[in-house]
Amino acid sequence: MKSNSGKDESYRWLATTLHGHIVLYGGGWSIVMIPTFLIMNYMEGTLTLKWALFIILTCPLFGILGGVFMWFFVMKPLLRRRTEGKDYF
Repeated sequence: MKSNSGKDESYRWLATTLHGHIVLYGGGWSIVMIPTFLIMNYMEGTLTLKWALFIILTCPLFGILGGVFMWFFVMKPLLRRRTEGKDYF
């Protein structure tokens, strides 16, 4: 049987570290929103090279901010409760 230890370790790293949240949210937000914003601006006829570069540079920043927010205000308190033996809800 094949072991899933690599997947388990990757998931644990993504779910329990600040760096993991930054990678997960920054990458996830960028993968979805960059093409969306570029296509929308192209269809409106407002897409320029300067605007495209602005979109490409700012989308990862908002994903990183979302990851930091989720880490400090959601996951860190939940992980603290888990280590203290309290219930999640």
